[in-house]
Amino acid sequence: MNKLKELSAFLVCIAAILGLAYYSGILKGFAPKDFQNAFNDLGSTISGNVKSSGAAKYLATNPEDRVSAAVYKSYRPMIIPANVLKGSETSRSWTNIFNSNKKVVFYLYDDSDNFNSEIISYANRNKLGKYYDFQQYSRKGFAHYNMGGTGPSKICNSLQECNEMREKASNYSLLVNFLEQCGKTMCVVSPYKKQYLILKRRNASEANQLLEGVKLW
Repeated sequence: MNKLKELSAFLVCIAAILGLAYYSGILKGFAPKDFQNAFNDLGSTISGNVKSSGAAKYLATNPEDRVSAAVYKSYRPMIIPANVLKGSETSRSWTNIFNSNKKVVFYLYDDSDNFNSEIISYANRNKLGKYYDFQQYSRKGFAHYNMGGTGPSKICNSLQECNEMREKASNYSLLVNFLEQCGKTMCVVSPYKKQYLILKRRNASEANQLLEGVKLW
C-alpha cells in the first residue's frame, strides 16, 4: 500500500512539473496531448502493464479495439484503430486496403519461401477472388513503396500547425506499423466493418483455412 502511495505521489509530481514547464513557456512547441500520452506511458511502464510498444499493441492486445461479438471461426474480429484509418486518409496511402469494396487479404512475403505461392494457388483453385481483394507485397517492395507524404513539407508557423503536422506524422507511423505487424502473418481486413482478423501464426495451410472459413464474414 505504501509503495502504491509513493508511486501515485511520484506520478502526480511529474505531471505538475511538466505542466508548469509547458505553461511557463520552457517547453514551447509541445502539445498538452504529448504530455498526457507520455504520462500514461510512464504510469503503465512503472506498473508493469506495458508488454509491447508502437502499433504492435493494436494487434490483438488492446481491449478497446476488440469487438464485443462472439469469436468468428475461432478468430476474434478487432476494430481497426481510428488513428490508422486517419493516417491512411490524410496521407492518401494504402487506400486500396481500407477503401476496397471487398474484404482485403494483406501480407508480406519473402521470395525464398512458398507462403505466397501456396495462398495464391489455393485462392485461384477455389475462386476466392470474388470474396477477397489480395494485396500481397514482397518485403523489399513494401520497404520501397511510395507511401506518400509522412512528415512536414514546410516549417510550421504556429503551435496549432505544428501540432497538426505532428499528429499527421504520428498517425502515418501507426499506419505503417499496423501493416508491418499484419505482414508478419496475414490480416483479413473488412473496410465496410472497419474490422480485421489476424492469422495466428505464419502457416500457409492455416492461412487457407482462415480464408475459406471467413469468406462470408
